Amino acid sequence: MQIPFALVCGQTSSAELEYQKALELNKSANYLESAKILKALMISNPEIERYKPDYIAVASNANLCSEVVKFGNKNHLTHAPVYVQEAIFSCIAKLDSYAKAEEVAKSILGNHGKNESIELNMVVLA
Repeated sequence: MQIPFALVCGQTSSAELEYQKALELNKSANYLESAKILKALMISNPEIERYKPDYIAVASNANLCSEVVKFGNKNHLTHAPVYVQEAIFSCIAKLDSYAKAEEVAKSILGNHGKNESIELNMVVLA
């Protein structure tokens, strides 16, 4: 019998079911409900790394930008998957000054090179 990777990493089978439910809700554009589930998983299981970046991305989809800025950090801007970086940038662009958005865009572009979505958003902000 092969043990699922998620369970090896400390995730319970009930948490995995909740996680999969959140992903399905996100796919069907039920962003708020998905974000609620992911936040609960993230808070109750801080040792499981995948919850936080997924929560950041879904919270951005749900326009919970203050939450995205609260949980997103410098490490996420340099090491998280591109979809997480774009989510953080999008929320900072909505909530903060042009200068802050530009700083975040430069950080992301400096680490990953060209990103059409971020570059277009900067043009719109300008």
